[in-house]
Amino acid sequence: MATLKLLSGTVSSARTHADTSGEVRGTASTVTGSVSTTFTTSFRLNGRPTKMDGTPNLTDGDVVTVVGYDEPEFRAVGLRNDTSGVIYRSEMGIADWKVWTVMLIAGFISLFKVTRGAGGLDSEGVLMLMVSGVTVFGCWTYMGRNRALRAQVSKLLR
Repeated sequence: MATLKLLSGTVSSARTHADTSGEVRGTASTVTGSVSTTFTTSFRLNGRPTKMDGTPNLTDGDVVTVVGYDEPEFRAVGLRNDTSGVIYRSEMGIADWKVWTVMLIAGFISLFKVTRGAGGLDSEGVLMLMVSGVTVFGCWTYMGRNRALRAQVSKLLR
């Protein structure tokens, strides 16, 4: 896992980008579908290209401290605006969290079906039990890593 890096400097060229995706279908009386929008803010920090998910309130000339990953374009996961005193954190892994939630529910449904059956476990039941266990373990591990990352970002931005 990549280590977090701390940068400080002056913001320039701050811009927020919206990415909208989805599909809407229907007639004048019936409309179905869904649309979602994600926001990314990009700026230069002492001339270095930086991006962050979300919409931190930045103005050219603000002095900020960011925590993130050292990539060709620095990817910030936390930002403290030293000019205004406000701290921002990007939603770390929210899409992954949704997927793991669905998998966790599916794992518990599988577990319920296996334990509800009459008699002993057959090979399909054992397989479903193993899938349930791996899914629950994956969710637990992911949530622990996410909490640890949030704590580390908060500590670095103090």
